[in-house]
Amino acid sequence: MPLILIKNENGLFRYGIWHHIEADDFFLERLNLSRAEEAELQNLKARKKK
Repeated sequence: MPLILIKNENGLFRYGIWHHIEADDFFLERLNLSRAEEAELQNLKARKKK
């Protein structure tokens, strides 16, 4: 997952943008989500498909 951009905004905050090439499962395997978080993730996925 290469870092594409790092930007500083007015010295108040800094953010980065990564190029996401891994499958979602790569990240899900490394998370320890609660049941509520898993349900919310499924809800987001369902809305994305619509």
